[in-house]
Amino acid sequence: ADVVRQSPNGEPPLGWPRRYVNDQVLDYGMDPSIVGDEHSVEEVIESLASLPSLSISTSIANLFDEDRGIYVNAGYKGRDWERPASFELIPGTDGERSFQVGAGLRMRGGFSRAGRNPKHAMRLVFRKTYGAGKLKFPLFGEEGAKEFDHIDLRTSLNHSWAFGGHRANTMLRDIFCRDAQRDMGQPYTRSRYYHLYLNGIYWGIYMTQERAMGPYAASYMGGKADDYDVVKTRGQLAEGTWDAHREYFDLAIQGFEDDVNYFRVQGLNPDGTRNFDYPKFLDVDNVIDYMLLTYYVRNSDGPGGLFTEFPNNFYAIFNREKPDGWKYYAHDMEHTFDMGRLDVQVLNKSMQRDWFNVHGLHELLIENPYYLKRFHQRAAKHLFDGGALSQENSLARLAERQKTIDKAIIAHSARWGDASRRRSGTYTRKDWLRAVGRLHAFVDGRSEELVEEFLRVGWYDGVKPPKIIEGNDNIYITSASIDGTIYYTTDGIDPRGENDRPHLDAKIAQVPVSKRVNLVDMNTPVRAWPTTHGNHDEQWRLADFDDGAWQEGMLGVGFDDDGDYVDDGLVKLDVMKSMFEKTTSLYMRLPFDAGDISGFEFVDFEMKADDGFVAYLNGEMIASYGAPRKLNWKSASLEKP
Repeated sequence: ADVVRQSPNGEPPLGWPRRYVNDQVLDYGMDPSIVGDEHSVEEVIESLASLPSLSISTSIANLFDEDRGIYVNAGYKGRDWERPASFELIPGTDGERSFQVGAGLRMRGGFSRAGRNPKHAMRLVFRKTYGAGKLKFPLFGEEGAKEFDHIDLRTSLNHSWAFGGHRANTMLRDIFCRDAQRDMGQPYTRSRYYHLYLNGIYWGIYMTQERAMGPYAASYMGGKADDYDVVKTRGQLAEGTWDAHREYFDLAIQGFEDDVNYFRVQGLNPDGTRNFDYPKFLDVDNVIDYMLLTYYVRNSDGPGGLFTEFPNNFYAIFNREKPDGWKYYAHDMEHTFDMGRLDVQVLNKSMQRDWFNVHGLHELLIENPYYLKRFHQRAAKHLFDGGALSQENSLARLAERQKTIDKAIIAHSARWGDASRRRSGTYTRKDWLRAVGRLHAFVDGRSEELVEEFLRVGWYDGVKPPKIIEGNDNIYITSASIDGTIYYTTDGIDPRGENDRPHLDAKIAQVPVSKRVNLVDMNTPVRAWPTTHGNHDEQWRLADFDDGAWQEGMLGVGFDDDGDYVDDGLVKLDVMKSMFEKTTSLYMRLPFDAGDISGFEFVDFEMKADDGFVAYLNGEMIASYGAPRKLNWKSASLEKP
């Protein structure tokens, strides 16, 4: 109960520094607009109990001393900036086991170390200097290792409430990507959510994350930690030697149009037999699956991202003693989903020798027909028919993590929802649910959308791998093309022939054909009226309303003071002069004739909107987004642009 009343006015706890030390922003307190207002005190207490908690205790000076405090000198790295601390697990309502262990505490991250970020990520290092030398506890249950040399405590930076006060905060994007890598059958780093307390002060939701380094690799892939090379962000050698990585680059930069080189990096002779004089550098499926995930979530801040010249946010691990290919790990994938901008036509920029990375490697490999064929197969495996990136499994994966913090986000909003000084008011669970809803909307149809992108660049041929269906008398092997054509055989032969095209003996299945008819599209005439009074509030939605005096044009309708939407062709009827800084609402009418609807199976409604809308069909509301409960001519969207 004491936690929910911590620093209600943002005052520093006893003995803690005030708002700034060394330009490091410090933010305290549980917002009373959440505790006892938006949510009852009991609900916030229940929220705090809904996750297990981690407690870190160390001296205030170790954290906040101007000269040696690691929290207020977060940009410094290495052993010199590690401080002794006590690390403790406090069970939640599920009553799991607890532990307490001595550890070294560091700050963790890249851009997140900036002083204007009040909620730093951290790392616990376990050495004999501090106690047992390892954390011997199954942090990830049966899913993971039972002892650890170090563990990271990560927290969202980009699109978070604590840093910049972003409405897109979900705390789900990165962990979804790493869970997806697991479900694709690849090595991955595990995570669990916790509430964190720093010297007894509630610090919000964090998640543990394994660190993809030598000890981690030895735990899951065998051998000793010293057997592994690790290369990460910016082409930094984190552990091991450069030798294998540079030899791999020297081979890769020659290109892979020649099959000899393609087989060579897999440790194979030109005929595909093993040659133990050639180290196996390339794990084909690992590279393909990493890139499929990258493109699926549109990761804009990875090794081939849009924000840096260097390859960003990746880890790669290689076993020098038993070479089985470099393994690439999803890492810090926050600029993804609705916040991602990468598409398959963005070319990698980072091909210097020490910046050699998985994105640039893929763009070299895709020129090889063997790799391209395997890319087809992995894409079909993961994107369709219950695959790891199929719509049903992606939504289930998202929902599973969402459920874990659904209650906990209440306490987190009390702690960090008001951190941004650029926004009045506090973010709440309702804001979080809206942001999570946008992730679900992104997943809806994403597999099909991605295949269309692959088709445009020639990375997909339109034929899915075969699926075996048991019939009454025979086993039918079927394969569907992207256009919906289904091929089958009844003699056990793969209906795919050479080059993955339909086999000559394959037959086309006769299936019902559905035809899509657009009733309204971007070429539909529209009349629009930026509202100036409420005289039409009840009549304008009716079919016989006279809109002859309204502005006339084609979809879409709107304005943009930057001009981007107009330049991109999204706005054809520009209402800037009649609407900008004059009114917050606009009425639009789009007449159309559906003809005979008796053969319709269903009707879809899709809307592109910035801020909010309400849609009516023949006067009846059918959809809305960002709309207030009470609607009139001067209503404004609840969503911020």
